[in-house]
Amino acid sequence: MRVVLGCSHVDIFQALRLLLWIEYLGGHRIPITVVTTRVASGTPIFPKIQDLLENHFDDAKLFIERTSNESGWPASATHIFGESLHFSAGDAMLWLEPDAVPVKDNWFKALRDEYTVAGKPFLGRFIPAAKTHPDHMSGIAIYPRNWADYCPDLGKIDQAGMKAWDVDRAPSILPNMHRSELIQHRWVRHEKDRSVPLDAVSKGTVLFHQDKHHSLIRQLAEEFYAQRLTRDYLGDTSDSMTKYFLTDNARKEFNVGGLKIQFETAAILGGTHYGTLSANVDSDLFGALTALVAEGKVQEIDKAEFDAFEVKKKKFEPLKISFDLPNWTDSLLQNKAPTVALAEPPPPFANPQATTTLDDVLSITKVGKNK
Repeated sequence: MRVVLGCSHVDIFQALRLLLWIEYLGGHRIPITVVTTRVASGTPIFPKIQDLLENHFDDAKLFIERTSNESGWPASATHIFGESLHFSAGDAMLWLEPDAVPVKDNWFKALRDEYTVAGKPFLGRFIPAAKTHPDHMSGIAIYPRNWADYCPDLGKIDQAGMKAWDVDRAPSILPNMHRSELIQHRWVRHEKDRSVPLDAVSKGTVLFHQDKHHSLIRQLAEEFYAQRLTRDYLGDTSDSMTKYFLTDNARKEFNVGGLKIQFETAAILGGTHYGTLSANVDSDLFGALTALVAEGKVQEIDKAEFDAFEVKKKKFEPLKISFDLPNWTDSLLQNKAPTVALAEPPPPFANPQATTTLDDVLSITKVGKNK
């Protein structure tokens, strides 16, 4: 049996943190395969995962999906699951997602042992029917190497439409399923606070799903964040732990994996609201910003550029009298946003991912206030 972990650019940072946690629990001997989307393979997190698997796990494989589906949940999740079935051919697959957290160091052995004696092809947590879904097995589960003998449609990832595979294929899976109490499932999708208190974990649980922000890891081993994740792996100085980001759409609220991100406007240039934001690289905010960089919505900048924006932001003063000026845009007037008269602006950068000099933006001069 192999652990197979799938991730996209949205949760690849969480995938790195989960892999480090598995290793921290002594799981470097566990056979493990990681499958990423194509977009995820282009993020700066991908080489860190590659290095971790090559140098810290005894039997690890890393694959990039053959075809892509970036339409979002649930179709994208179903797609990478189907790709992972292909890459795990020949082995039973314990399917993990980045929000599935082992809570005991013997988690893999406990699941493997139960699967060995259960006598059923599938092993997972039974989820009773509710208004939004029928009876089904939670997707975080063990799937047999000969899954096609029991559920041929499981691998037909493009036929599941907008449904999640665990719900869509339930009629074939349920009769061949062992109901395990070792896996605990807690579905949280829209709640603002997705943290999981430790007392919410049942006594017999060895694998908990879902914990989007890995709050259980922090409660179980605070030293993991201070040592293995932060100092040993991601950096040991405050400067290296902080990254800086720029967007030209600061008035938009971004939503990445349920985390809502709002940039603070640092400069208004030709009606474009440039915004800056900083994040520590061991935080969920950093992971979300990395995902936005991969999508071309955000650009990473250096500290000097970030500081220059901060200086300019402090110098901005709103006009006191509202009347038409040539360089005001309708959007600014409609939203009554504070503005300033600016020097002749260059066009906003078209591709946030490209290497772009910010000299024109940073050299904005303040014009005196109208009287």
